[in-house]
Amino acid sequence: MGMEGHFCRGIAFRTRWLYGTRGQFRASSTLLASSTHSRASIGLMERTDAILPIKAEYMDRIIRKEKNYEFRRYFINPSVKRIWFYLTAPFSHIAYICEIDPARTRKAGDELLLEDGLGNKEFNERHADWTGYDYAYRVRSVRRIAEPVALQMMRDVYGMKSAPRSLVYAPPKLLRDLQWMEQTLVWGDGSDIDAVNDSYS
Repeated sequence: MGMEGHFCRGIAFRTRWLYGTRGQFRASSTLLASSTHSRASIGLMERTDAILPIKAEYMDRIIRKEKNYEFRRYFINPSVKRIWFYLTAPFSHIAYICEIDPARTRKAGDELLLEDGLGNKEFNERHADWTGYDYAYRVRSVRRIAEPVALQMMRDVYGMKSAPRSLVYAPPKLLRDLQWMEQTLVWGDGSDIDAVNDSYS
C-alpha cells in the first residue's frame, strides 16, 4: 500500500477516534445531566415534608384548636406542605403531622391575620414577645401518628444524627414507612375526631 493509502487510513482512524471520544463525552454529559436532574427531582419531592421541634404545651394548643398558626423566626419553603412535629424532652419523639399553608408575613401592606387564635393578635401588633417571629404558618389539619417515632429510632432507622433543633427535611424512608394520609385524623378537612382529649397535658 502506498503512502496515500496509509495517510487515508490514518485520517479514518483519527476521525473514528475523535467521533468516539466526542460521542462518549456527549453521552457522559447527557448521563450526568440526567443524573443531576433526577437528584434534583428527588430533592424537591423530599422537601414536601419537614420536621420541627415543639414543646408539648404548644402542641396541645394546636390539637385543641386554640392555636391555629405556628410562628417561627425563619421562612419555610412553600414546597413544604406538612410539618412532622417532634415533641421535645421528656417525650423526644415525632407524634403529629400537620398540614400547613405557606408563610404569612407582617410587612407593610400585608393582610393581617384573623385574630381567632392564640398569638395572632400579638403577631399583628408586633408584641415584644413576638420579636423576630416574622413568619406565621396556618395549621390546616392535625394527624396523630399511631406509634410515635422515638429519637433512638430516628437515629438508628432514619439516619438522623441528633434531635432536631430547627427545621430539617423528613428522610425519604420515614415518608415511605409512615404514609401521612394513613395516620389518625384529629381535626381538619371539616372533621373533628377528638381534639380535646387528644393531648399531652
